[in-house]
Amino acid sequence: MQPISEEIVERTWKKLAAMPSDDIPKLLEKMEKEQPEIMAFLMAIDHDVLNQDERELLFYLGMVVWQMMREGTPRPKRVSAERLDELVVSTAKIVESFMTESAGDFMAVMARMFKDHHQINVLRYIVEALFELEADAEHTAAREEMKGVVFKNLKIVLEALDQ
Repeated sequence: MQPISEEIVERTWKKLAAMPSDDIPKLLEKMEKEQPEIMAFLMAIDHDVLNQDERELLFYLGMVVWQMMREGTPRPKRVSAERLDELVVSTAKIVESFMTESAGDFMAVMARMFKDHHQINVLRYIVEALFELEADAEHTAAREEMKGVVFKNLKIVLEALDQ
């Protein structure tokens, strides 16, 4: 899949942010039809550690990521449960390696992850959304200690769709 441009990222999140709530059920139906495994993953993952607001944030941002990736060429293939399972395992290994890094090394690892990521603009959107919502009084931000969990799961969704 081609990298998603900054223009597509911006246009997509603005379109979804302005979407009337009456249109959301149709969008969810489309998501369930096109990417049932992604939808199930977003609804079930880390249910035991995330609170309701964090689960809603994860689902919303996951839906935005899915829409951004739909705008790319070619459109994402249907993601399988096996593909998601593989990404959960590989991402857990990466997270584990991050936890053993010193603070300076951690920043270097994060910089490498951004530098080498195929969908840098979508990844940047995820990070910015997690931190900008904190300042937005209309939205409930994720607890500080849960932002990494939300980020990890959104990165899994992004990489699953980037085939």
